Amino acid sequence: MFPLESKPSFHILGLTQRGRVFRPSDWAERLAGIMAQFRDPDQAKTHSSAASGPGQSSAYSPFVLPVFVAHPDRGSTDSRDAVRAVLVSGRLFEIEPLAYEFMQQFAIDNELITQGVDDLGD
Repeated sequence: MFPLESKPSFHILGLTQRGRVFRPSDWAERLAGIMAQFRDPDQAKTHSSAASGPGQSSAYSPFVLPVFVAHPDRGSTDSRDAVRAVLVSGRLFEIEPLAYEFMQQFAIDNELITQGVDDLGD
C-alpha cells in the first residue's frame, strides 16, 4: 500500500461565516466525542483502555479535541474572547481518511469558519 499524502491540521471554530455563535453550546465536545474511536493503531495495542498520554482523556481521540481559540476578529488572548473550537489533526487522515473528510464536510455543511494550524508536530 502506498503511504497517504499528509494533510494539514485545522480548527473548526464555533462561529458561522455570518459571525453567529454555533449551537448547541457543547457542540465541540459532542463532535469530538463521536470521533473518539480514531486513535493511533500502534498506541491502541499498547494502551488499549488507558489514555494515550499524560493529561489526555480517553473520552476523545488525540486527533480530534475540543479546545478554545482566540476570536479570529479580535485576535485577543483574553479568555473572555475565546471561541469554542475543535482541533482536527492532520494525522487523522493517515488513520482514517473518511473521518478527516467528515470533519471538513461538517464545517462546510454548517458554514463554520476553519483555520489552519501551523505546527502540531504532525
